[in-house]
Amino acid sequence: MINGVDGTNPQGIETGMDLVLDPDHLDEVTPSLAFKPA
Repeated sequence: MINGVDGTNPQGIETGMDLVLDPDHLDEVTPSLAFKPA
């Protein structure tokens, strides 16, 4: 999975799965968002 800015995600917004795979950011979002089903 691509992390960071790319053509489909120009703002660099992380998806739910990205957040789950990046525990360093789990404290920056709500658990409900981090683990929300796609």
